[in-house]
Amino acid sequence: MTILEATIKNSVLALTSAELIELASCMDTPADMLDKLSRNPYYIIRAHVAYNPNTSVQTLIKLSGDRANVVREYTMLNRKTPVEIARKLLADVDWAVVAAAKIKIKEMCFYERSY
Repeated sequence: MTILEATIKNSVLALTSAELIELASCMDTPADMLDKLSRNPYYIIRAHVAYNPNTSVQTLIKLSGDRANVVREYTMLNRKTPVEIARKLLADVDWAVVAAAKIKIKEMCFYERSY
């Protein structure tokens, strides 16, 4: 039984931190489970949720306001994050978040011109 199957069958509360990180990183984890994991008190788990391509836009928007700078930075690295969120994070206090937001905006401008 995989961690994903065990989690769905049982409870997320029974998993270790390492298993939660693996679940948050897994490409097969459904968006509703990622949304639940986005409320975890450990920033590293929320950061993995922010980076996961299955994370919903609504969850990414919520994570873009996270108190941990690495979570906000990883939110910018997710392709689903709307460019409007990147524009808001240009005013962030953390330089890495601002840099990731600038990259996101440039990337979106490039893709818009490509099509």
